Amino acid sequence: MLTMRFVRHNIQHPLAGILRQIGGIRGSAASGAPAERRNDEWGVIQEALSDMAVDLARTNGLLKQVVDTAPVRVFWKDRDCRYLGCNPAFALDAGKNAPADLVGEDDFSMGWAEQADLYRADDRQVMDSGQPRLNYEEPQTSPDGRTIWLRTSKVPLRNPSGEVIGVLGLYEDITATKHAELALQQRDRYQRALLDNFPFAVWLKDVESRFLAVNSRFVDLFGARSTDDLVGRTDFDIASPDLAESYRTDDRMVLASGQSKHVEEEIVDGTGIRRWFETYKSPVTLDGRLLGTVGFTRDVTERREIAAELEHHRQHLEDLVLKRTLELTEAKVAAETANRAKSTFLANMSHELRTPMNGMIGLIEMARRRMVDPVGCEQLGKAKTAAHSLLGLLNDILDLSRIEANRMVLDNQPLQLDDCVAHLTGTLGHIASGKGLRLAVDLPPELAGAPLQGDPLRLGQILMNLVGNAIKFTDRGEVIMRVHATGETAESIQVRFEVADTGIGIDAEAQTRLFQSFEQADNSMTRKYGGSGLGLAICKRLVELMGGEIGVDSTPGQGSIFWFMVDLQKRNANAVAPAPSSAGLAAEQRLLIDYTGTRVLLAEDEPISQEISRFLLEDVGFLVDVVDNGREALDLARRRPYALIVMDMQMPALSGVEATREIRADSLNKTTPVLAMTANAFDEDREDCLAAGMNGHISKPVDPDRLYETLLVWLERRGD
Repeated sequence: MLTMRFVRHNIQHPLAGILRQIGGIRGSAASGAPAERRNDEWGVIQEALSDMAVDLARTNGLLKQVVDTAPVRVFWKDRDCRYLGCNPAFALDAGKNAPADLVGEDDFSMGWAEQADLYRADDRQVMDSGQPRLNYEEPQTSPDGRTIWLRTSKVPLRNPSGEVIGVLGLYEDITATKHAELALQQRDRYQRALLDNFPFAVWLKDVESRFLAVNSRFVDLFGARSTDDLVGRTDFDIASPDLAESYRTDDRMVLASGQSKHVEEEIVDGTGIRRWFETYKSPVTLDGRLLGTVGFTRDVTERREIAAELEHHRQHLEDLVLKRTLELTEAKVAAETANRAKSTFLANMSHELRTPMNGMIGLIEMARRRMVDPVGCEQLGKAKTAAHSLLGLLNDILDLSRIEANRMVLDNQPLQLDDCVAHLTGTLGHIASGKGLRLAVDLPPELAGAPLQGDPLRLGQILMNLVGNAIKFTDRGEVIMRVHATGETAESIQVRFEVADTGIGIDAEAQTRLFQSFEQADNSMTRKYGGSGLGLAICKRLVELMGGEIGVDSTPGQGSIFWFMVDLQKRNANAVAPAPSSAGLAAEQRLLIDYTGTRVLLAEDEPISQEISRFLLEDVGFLVDVVDNGREALDLARRRPYALIVMDMQMPALSGVEATREIRADSLNKTTPVLAMTANAFDEDREDCLAAGMNGHISKPVDPDRLYETLLVWLERRGD
């Protein structure tokens, strides 16, 4: 408005003077005034026009400066909604270099073409109605693809005669404000969602106990239609006078003390039912000023009813608890007694079965070593195989019993996977080749020699069982054992073992029963392939004891893949690793070469076991003193030094454990290696041996190769 007044003042007033001068010149010409006078008057007019042009240029410059520097975007369009002009800020928003770049363009050619129809509708409404549209919000797509928000005003653009010739508009970018507003609205929605989904009824009151806000559970509790029905009202509007007065008293107490309050109180809900609620009230401040109280309440009617019922039955319950405690105590004693009886039975069964087995296998071995007839050697070999099969079944039953009685304890000692694999292939390789099968191992070198910790015996037992089964149930093709790491931490490596075969395969239904005790894929297989069905059950229990898992993938007629995964602990690479086992013959040869004439003491009361043990010791050149009980062993140990002492555990007069303690306390053999040779195969028995001062434990039936390896180890250590 001021600009237009400035234009009128600086253009219209001089123009009126010029027009008057021109009128005077016309009058002078008509009256025949001299030409000189008329020339002077024309000069005055030209000077006035020049001054007016200067003023007009100055005015246009000022007007352009105002438009160009205005802190808003300004534009104007013709009746066809094509741009007639704009200020630089608008051109920049449109992604143009200068306002002239927009002249003649419409919104459909701009970066905001997506909103062109909306803008054109607004333009036409303003032009058609002749009325401005002010301060409305609308979106716009920027040249870089962002959506921004504008606050826009548009007015009709008129010519001097008042005719609408287009539209004049301006807008300001309110994107930041809009985003803040939307964020605030979203936060309000979140807060409302939080309150409405809170599992309690929540409210906010002012200092006059008028409700300022409530959540939906509070609305439902009092049967209101919406929060608006409760805001501004008091407890006297929704509760009986006595209850409302008690609520207000609590509010005032909280406000006066400035402390929270926790009460249990009665509330009459919207259906008129009285229920008990647990209520928390606390003072709340806003901008440092006490606003009122905030509270929440939850229905505890059921809890109070239960509490009352519990109180009612408390005395009776104490009697029941006392009675049940006595029953449980008796049951616990009975269970412990049964467990001890089972453990004793297992120990006795182990001893009583292993002792004759030691005799059978030992006598067969003695006869085989002396047999020169090839047919006789073959028959003794078959007898030894049958005896070992029986021993394997015995070991399986004892292992399963120990696991079920929670008496199986895993070792944690150095192991290397290549040692386990070497023992496996050395034991089962000839069986596979005898069936025409290829037995292959896929073990990465970096894993093969990795220094690990675990139980090599039980790990080998699992692998021996799985590979043995694969060989048993495969008639042609191959058996492959694959080993690879599936995960690693600073402390351990997770290792996956797979045993794949090209055998008969297993159907899906049978797979569900495989790892149960005394189960095979088809129980009729027992007649063809043999086996007790205990091996896989023991494997599963051992893998679980190691913290791993085991499974099978198989298709009938296409073979099977049995797998298990366990975590093996890492050990320091500098730690002492177990020495690789020597072959039985090599150990026996070294004993004959290096230790012939070595004097050892053998304490064994069972005649056949004594005969076998003495034979095996003398067969490698040892000088053997034999006694029948622990007392005689102690007497000889006090009179004569020995290189080794082999001691049975269960003997008359003095047990092997007791005799060892006495020898360690007072004898000529306080540091002599003492090896237990016993039919007791439980971990506790081995621990008892070590606790008594024994150095090793050899289970019966005695494996000559294992015996010779153990003797060689301890003789070499004694020499060192």
